[in-house]
Amino acid sequence: MATNTSIKYGNDLMTVVKQPSGNIHLDAYGLTQAQVTYAFDTANMSAVIAQCNAGLAYPSDVGVVMKSYKYAFSSAKANVTMLTVDFMGIARSGGYTDAQISGVSTTAAQPIETHPNFTKKTDSTIGDTSTPLAGTPPKAGGIAYNEAIFNEVANSSPAQFTFGGFGVQTNATLDPNKKAGIRQFLRPMFTIRGQMFFDLSKISSVNALKNNVGRTFNSSGDANILCQPLNVTNPGLGLITAANVEVIGKPSNVAAFKVTYDVMFSPYVWDSDIYGKGQSSIF
Repeated sequence: MATNTSIKYGNDLMTVVKQPSGNIHLDAYGLTQAQVTYAFDTANMSAVIAQCNAGLAYPSDVGVVMKSYKYAFSSAKANVTMLTVDFMGIARSGGYTDAQISGVSTTAAQPIETHPNFTKKTDSTIGDTSTPLAGTPPKAGGIAYNEAIFNEVANSSPAQFTFGGFGVQTNATLDPNKKAGIRQFLRPMFTIRGQMFFDLSKISSVNALKNNVGRTFNSSGDANILCQPLNVTNPGLGLITAANVEVIGKPSNVAAFKVTYDVMFSPYVWDSDIYGKGQSSIF
């Protein structure tokens, strides 16, 4: 007569039985992940799947609330199935991890009219003269210094001008105008990509972050949490340009919200007439 394999385990294995193996991983940002293996009789597969669908609690008290979000089944000998469960939690009292950020300094093409020295010399490290690119003051027609061309707006009072480009030097005895044809310049920009995990208690922060896309930081507190360890002295410098939200786990048993976001920094405060401040605080 065949021996029932479950007796060898000292348990009928009609419910999942935790195995001695397992691991816990805590990263530098406060995200805790664990993996636990269970054994059960394969005949009970449908009940175990239903149990997984409902969500399993982490079997030990480790000071961090962790929820199950991924399940793997593998066949073992003598009608036994091994279940490996992945858990996730946040080891920070605030309910969210520290920000993991990476950044790159690059350039973006901008209209030459937005150059810091276009109508007023604001950056003395660029150029070798105190005269701005547009000349002093802008006026209709060419300007001898760099031959910037401005067209006066009809019936404007006080007089206003639109930039018509830099003129072409036609005097064969003079050097060509190096600015001729230039309508854009490469403005230095610094952009970061951040990643944070939030637990279910901080869903309001997740919603506020995604709703503030296209806006500057609501406060220096928001700026410094999202950009740590960078020290953002003025929240108006950072513009949230994207926020991708991923729900990890079953909606009724969410292990965490993973949010990946982008912030673009301007050398100057973003124009509040164009980019509003965040409508609500994130944290």
